[in-house]
Amino acid sequence: MRWPAARGFLLLALVACRTPAPPRAAPKASLATEDTVQIWADVTAVNRAGDIAWRPIESHRLYGLAFERYELADGPTLLLVLGDGSSAVDVQVWFDAGTKDDGVDFGRTAALLDAVRDGRSVPGAHRSGIAWHLAYWATTTTPEHLDAALAATKERRPADAAWGVIEARRRTWTADRLHANVERAAAQRTVADELERDAIDEAAAVFDPGRATLVIAGAIERRDVLARVGAVYAEVERPNDEAPKVWEPPVAPRAPFELKVPGAVRRSFVWWPLAEASAADHLAVETIAAVLAGRIAKEASPSGITSVAVRHRPGATGSLTVEMELAETMTATAAARRVERVVKDISAGGTTGREIERALATARGRRLAQVARVDGRATTAARAFLEHGALRALADEAAVLEVLGERDLRRVAKAQLGKRPTIVLTRPERSAP
Repeated sequence: MRWPAARGFLLLALVACRTPAPPRAAPKASLATEDTVQIWADVTAVNRAGDIAWRPIESHRLYGLAFERYELADGPTLLLVLGDGSSAVDVQVWFDAGTKDDGVDFGRTAALLDAVRDGRSVPGAHRSGIAWHLAYWATTTTPEHLDAALAATKERRPADAAWGVIEARRRTWTADRLHANVERAAAQRTVADELERDAIDEAAAVFDPGRATLVIAGAIERRDVLARVGAVYAEVERPNDEAPKVWEPPVAPRAPFELKVPGAVRRSFVWWPLAEASAADHLAVETIAAVLAGRIAKEASPSGITSVAVRHRPGATGSLTVEMELAETMTATAAARRVERVVKDISAGGTTGREIERALATARGRRLAQVARVDGRATTAARAFLEHGALRALADEAAVLEVLGERDLRRVAKAQLGKRPTIVLTRPERSAP
């Protein structure tokens, strides 16, 4: 059974802080040629009929689906995924919770999201949770209940607490802070009943409709859903303090250090925070991660590494983490050196065509499986936009999947993984020093 703190640690250690950036110019429209005329016709008709101000931003055709992005003046961003193959509709509303310290406490934040946005009155399957720094509420229902689902995305508890602006100052990673976060993740058992009223009120500042990114996928028509969303969100205004944010890579302690945490096994983490990277580069990192996992697993048991898992976090600034269970004879530094040797070999051209094709086949299969489900389509659109700033990231990935080769892996491995990683060893509390 996997140690529960491991996932929590990864979420905690890899979440970056944000700082305000100067407002950017409005994005230019990038519409797919075959959809441009119909999109403008639908937007114009809806705006005139309902006195709304929709503006189309992006449209891309991928996997037989149309991924589209719209903006509403003083309202949310809307992502639509149109296509055949489902009789249901999935409605998701995403929030940027990355500047809130509790955003890394994914169990507590998910419970807060359930408390702030009550979807029990919406027919269908209701769910909510945290994906890295992003919180989401979602429901899969029928087109007939779309209005109820849209109304639920706007509901929230009153924000009575004075605490309204969520921690926006830059933080610096330290061993003490990392120690505290790992301990908290290992012991986390938050449920909705344990939440205090003031915590729910405070969360309402994050889960504000004006900060929402709304995603709708499934059996819908463009003109109909633009009219419905416009009617629900027409009077929702963005908070005055809202401004575009940019990722700031965390400053992590570089020297190897140890943390004592609840658990029964020793684990070593080798962590590279990635510099600003495109969706295409992150696909190369994902391929490198698959090669890393396979290579280390081959020599794991005899060398003192009993298991290995490689986790890649995408986004404009993401991370690559290699997590290993270690026998007592293996040190964290020795395990990290094995990982670094494989990375250097990849950057020097030491991969094989079979390794690359196997990793790419896995990446293709994962994406096809995701968009095969109506809820997966919505999630795919949301993550592409929120992590990279544009739905164009999906098109970039699709193009790279067809042409990615060893030269790309060498370039990305050298640029993104050439620097020295952070090495952390977690050891059970009851173990000897």
